[in-house]
Amino acid sequence: MATKKKSIQYQSKKMTVSSPEKVRLAIDCSPDERKYIKMYASYVNMTLNEFVMDCVRERMNKCKRSHVPNAETAAALDASERGEGIISFDSIDDFFKSMED
Repeated sequence: MATKKKSIQYQSKKMTVSSPEKVRLAIDCSPDERKYIKMYASYVNMTLNEFVMDCVRERMNKCKRSHVPNAETAAALDASERGEGIISFDSIDDFFKSMED
């Protein structure tokens, strides 16, 4: 089975991610916060997704820290996306017990 290869491009101080597939992101907020965000997105003539991603990109572009993963982090991210090195636990208690070992 052929796997799709993701293309991730990094630029200094600018977040650019090029990927053929999308993933879902859930954000917990109060009903009033959700209403406010939706109203503001509508006010600037954007979808809720466009508005949130625009805010994230704007903040990332202003950030002075490097967002380019080092070689070890990049390798770990690639491996986890392939499902390698993933450890599953039956409960949070089992996870914390494994941390004590």
